[in-house]
Amino acid sequence: MLNDFAFGTQYLRGASPRQEDWERDLKLIAESGFNTIRVWLVWGVLEVQEGVIDFDYIEKILSLAEKQQLRVIFLFHLHGAPEWMIRKFPQFRYVDRNGNAFEPSARANTPSGGWPGLCPDHKEVQEMEEQFIKKVVSYIGDRAFAYEPINEPHQWVDIGAPQIMEYCYCEATREKFRLWLQQKYGSLKALGEAWGRYFDSWESVRPATWLFGYNDRLDFRRFTVEQVAALVRRRTVAIRKYTKRPVIAHAWGGGSTCCTQLSTMAFDDWRNAGEVDMWGCSGFPSSVEMSPRLAQSMDATRSAADGKVFWQSELGVGSIGTGLVFNPPAAPGLLASWCWDSIFRGAKGVLFWQFREELFGNESGHYGLVGRAGMPNKRLETVSQVAKCVAQYEKEFMTSKVPAPQVALLFSMDANLLNGIIQNDNTFCYQAISGYYEAFYNASIPVDILHCDRLSAEVLQKYKFIVAPALLALSQAQGELLAGYVRNGGNLLLDPLTGSWDEHGTLADALPGAGLAGLAGVSCEELHEEQKGVIQLVFNGKRYCLPRKYTFARWQSSPETEIPVQDADGNGFVWRNRAGQGTVWLSGMALGNLNSSGQTIGDDFRSEAEENLAGNTASLIEDIASACGVAPEFQADDPFHVSRLELPEGGEFLLVSNLSNETATGKIRCVSRKNMEYKGIYGSPDVRFSADGEAEFTLAACSCCVLKR
Repeated sequence: MLNDFAFGTQYLRGASPRQEDWERDLKLIAESGFNTIRVWLVWGVLEVQEGVIDFDYIEKILSLAEKQQLRVIFLFHLHGAPEWMIRKFPQFRYVDRNGNAFEPSARANTPSGGWPGLCPDHKEVQEMEEQFIKKVVSYIGDRAFAYEPINEPHQWVDIGAPQIMEYCYCEATREKFRLWLQQKYGSLKALGEAWGRYFDSWESVRPATWLFGYNDRLDFRRFTVEQVAALVRRRTVAIRKYTKRPVIAHAWGGGSTCCTQLSTMAFDDWRNAGEVDMWGCSGFPSSVEMSPRLAQSMDATRSAADGKVFWQSELGVGSIGTGLVFNPPAAPGLLASWCWDSIFRGAKGVLFWQFREELFGNESGHYGLVGRAGMPNKRLETVSQVAKCVAQYEKEFMTSKVPAPQVALLFSMDANLLNGIIQNDNTFCYQAISGYYEAFYNASIPVDILHCDRLSAEVLQKYKFIVAPALLALSQAQGELLAGYVRNGGNLLLDPLTGSWDEHGTLADALPGAGLAGLAGVSCEELHEEQKGVIQLVFNGKRYCLPRKYTFARWQSSPETEIPVQDADGNGFVWRNRAGQGTVWLSGMALGNLNSSGQTIGDDFRSEAEENLAGNTASLIEDIASACGVAPEFQADDPFHVSRLELPEGGEFLLVSNLSNETATGKIRCVSRKNMEYKGIYGSPDVRFSADGEAEFTLAACSCCVLKR
């Protein structure tokens, strides 16, 4: 397992970089303070002829890395199948909903061809995969630092198609789906009741191929989520047969909570993380405005890892693009800031994507930490300083912990899948959770992200304030857990459509659903769409201006229910009901969505910032949290952000970041830090908080500093 901090970079994928550059590049990587590289084991590159594996390729890169004392993570990329296999087994190809087999080819992340390989629902394909894994791991053995069974486990998506489709619909997958349904429902009658359908036999049951069913498509995507996790598990088991080295994996582009195509890609970080020894996440931000999203991805990764070591597994350098579309690389200071923000979310490793620019295909000319010639530059120099600082304080960073947050955001896989089924993407759910996260991040309030399928009374009671962003689908059991949390003294904020459908995708009898209407003391009077103008609100004498956008719910409330947030005419906007020892807050509009920038950090699917219409939404969210007893430990002048790591002996690290494109001067305030002295270990001289608990900082644009006490 990991005993020291991994700082490194993705290096080799197929024929990129060229072999004549390997030795020089690895020497530069080591001299820059990096200690780890990742190498892709692309099936079609290593086994060009059936049964003949190019061990010389593996030996050369491994020996050169060992010479520089660099540790090597080997990633099995079996989605890049050999051409002989594609030609020999056409019956095992993936099939789309129209019945068309997909002929494997080159893709952005697989320029060597063979993407997406053959469907692993066929037993024969599984057997070929395990044979390849056996031969390669038996050769490398414990010389590897770690192995990855798959890159960013998810169901593959054909982004070149006119319409994004779910996969796979081959006969092997259809049969597995029927068996999965039999195990889940037990009888054809129970399945029919859940789907609102009528079947004469199990042979008549098939995955949905059209867009208008909720229940059947929801089950098919849940099935695919489990199949992805099963694939990770199967390959992990195969690797562990032949080595004792750790098996690690990482999520795609920010992970489940940051993915707007979750209903097609069908991956659950919490499930996948449970199959491996260490977990991680990739993220490809390209501006300082994306910093909250990167932090969200790391907090979600930490939550999914559930106590396991986790990493920033692929940190993009900002040069996101394809073909002739070039975004400029991130400023060196911003790269450093992203490294530190990952570390201050609890990550015990940082790997960049990638060292050299890609040579082939539509990623060529992009994603490089160094330029085309592989020569050092300011970006490498800056992150080298981060690497060496982390190495100097390695023991402290390895033993540090994220302080226990007072706030938790709920993530529902079912809600995201249902959102994708309804609207062809799950942007609504994504923006809901990201908007709430942005509000707390910008206020320097730490949060956890909790998976709705893994809730318990014990977990929930740790938090003063829990937010339920766009939980469109909610089970009765989940509703009861949330109700128990409130009655035991918790504070819960619900969005308008909470529990609108149950876990089967069937419309709930009341809104909010899952038994929460009674807890909230309301019933839904009307729902309508708001798209234009602004709304003026008042809460505790403070005024707010919010955009009119998204679904608006007006509630019929009981006499005991308060309406603390109203518009200028006295109409309700947020309702509050005291239940047991706690409080339920019910918003008439989706506050998280109103506050979301809409930006994503995935490399395949990206959306940029929308017009800034958030108004005072973040302030309203913060003030509701404050009314529930939540307050930031540090007060930071705009545009500064503060994060903290706790050390075992009572010490701490502080990270102060300038989240703007201009040099800024401002103060950080914390009454509990009066007269405390901090050593500046990166980007700052030593700092002393005054007798009033204030410290002043001047930071360059998009930069940060790290302090130690």
